[in-house]
Amino acid sequence: MLKEKVQNFLNLGGLSLHKKASIDRLLEENARLRAAPNGATPSGVAAPAIAGPSHNASLEEECRGLREELRKHRDRQIFYATTEDYNAHDKMRQSVDRIAKFGEADFAELSCWIFAASLNNHRVIHQRIDEGALLWRALKMSGGPILEVGRAAGGSTLVLLGASGSRPVVSIDRAPFHAFIAEHVFERPDVASRLKLYRQSSREPIAETEFGMVFIDADHSYEGVCHDIATFWNTLRPFDGKPALAAFHDAADNPITYVEPVKQACEELLVERNVARVVESWGSMLILEKVGDIDQDRWFAKENPGFWQQYASRVLRPTVLRGRLRPEHAVRKRGAINLLGDANVEHESWVKRGLDIERAQLNEDNPLRLLRETPEASEHCLEKSAALNISRLNFSVFVRPHRLETIRLSVRDNDRSTLAYVDFRLGNQSRIANTFAKEGIEIIDAQFLYRNGFFGCDLAVACPAPKASAIFAVNTLDADDKTSFPGSRERGFFINLSSVREIL
Repeated sequence: MLKEKVQNFLNLGGLSLHKKASIDRLLEENARLRAAPNGATPSGVAAPAIAGPSHNASLEEECRGLREELRKHRDRQIFYATTEDYNAHDKMRQSVDRIAKFGEADFAELSCWIFAASLNNHRVIHQRIDEGALLWRALKMSGGPILEVGRAAGGSTLVLLGASGSRPVVSIDRAPFHAFIAEHVFERPDVASRLKLYRQSSREPIAETEFGMVFIDADHSYEGVCHDIATFWNTLRPFDGKPALAAFHDAADNPITYVEPVKQACEELLVERNVARVVESWGSMLILEKVGDIDQDRWFAKENPGFWQQYASRVLRPTVLRGRLRPEHAVRKRGAINLLGDANVEHESWVKRGLDIERAQLNEDNPLRLLRETPEASEHCLEKSAALNISRLNFSVFVRPHRLETIRLSVRDNDRSTLAYVDFRLGNQSRIANTFAKEGIEIIDAQFLYRNGFFGCDLAVACPAPKASAIFAVNTLDADDKTSFPGSRERGFFINLSSVREIL
């Protein structure tokens, strides 16, 4: 009977896809047999004799029962679906712990648990195995310190660490979400002694200035990739007689997937004379050798006008790229912890007053958002409260004005009274305009810097004593520098990133 043929495909934990497909095929074949004329199968082979209408009714009833059983098992799969290998975490940990020195690991010791064949299940690393293998070989071809821009779950960081012996590894990510096995490796003494993890955007400065290899897999917008090239390409140099290499994920043409802005930026790098040459590519992973330096200012000026024209007809062409309130002051070192946290501005911890939020048309991991003014007469402000327990701090925001001129950065007390603010006139002729500091509060410095589509605006403040908490706000102003006015849906600002860090 048909039911007996499919019983072995059913199990308590639900049906795997190939088992479900087998049952579906049996049911479909049964339907074709019953529909074939003159007792012939679709292939022309004579079908077994059928007893008559009562037999067909019985078969119909049996099929209905099987379909109901399939439905029940599909429901069970929601609760019993297998998403990892049996005892996966234990096996991962045991595999890592068997490696005496992680930097001398064999690729096969990692590949059985770090990769998966499906694009929908990346496991620990967001790369296919051909891409990861090429990254591993590029590390073996290079020397000196290694920089990673974008680590996500930490899978690519494990590849960098496993293939690099005792070389220093520096990794930057704005909002990482480390897999448990990545944390397990990062805590090993032989790894912790040579690994430095930054929890920040690559648009914020880091201390290290020289690398033998750079791996870039972060902001995939054209502006983001160009900014990373502008920032880090000239930090590359050969070490130990080995070439300086740069690896770009999602940059190379291949049959499965790549990201056009990343590919475009790399192609522009390659057409420059005496700058880069292709070493190799597999999948979307592209390895370039540095031949010479780039014009850093020209790369910082790159942006995609067509993208911004979706929102406003006027494209910024700034001629004043930077300004400081206190240029005589030395640049101060900032702390590693972002006291505003990692949440994007749509999160409930960010208060939107007289602003509507709109997600820009970019890939999923890009933090860019557009804040539009609402029509009512009110304040048009984005703000967030942060625990501090410090007295000297720097409030930093990366913004792009949208059909407006002035943006105010302010630090407020918990009752929303203003402690200090600075107004930035942002456009083609940018400048720092109005400033205010409450008695006892000092504005240490304020500055702006335009790079790859965004103004990086900073307000540095000193309080007479450590503050437990404060509110940090970004306001739009009208033509009279008022904070409360009837808003317009045609005005607002793009915001990319923001941070509050202690001034050390």
